[in-house]
Amino acid sequence: MRNTTYLEREDIISVLNDHYQDEEAA
Repeated sequence: MRNTTYLEREDIISVLNDHYQDEEAA
């Protein structure tokens, strides 16, 4: 069984990063 939670976590982090950068630019 692969560690899918790691990939999911990476996905969430990237999404949060995008949102954070958007707020910083505002």
